Amino acid sequence: MKGRMWFGTIDGVHSFDGNGIRVWRDERVPSLGSSIYTIREDDRQRLWNR
Repeated sequence: MKGRMWFGTIDGVHSFDGNGIRVWRDERVPSLGSSIYTIREDDRQRLWNR
């Protein structure tokens, strides 16, 4: 995860590593939508969104 830029959008979380963009979505629960409002990293370097 280090060295990536992370973006929250209405289409999920996007990460850019300098070469390309990857989109992360949770499609298991479509009724929750894909909009991301905040992205936080915890002390174990895990990313959380809401």
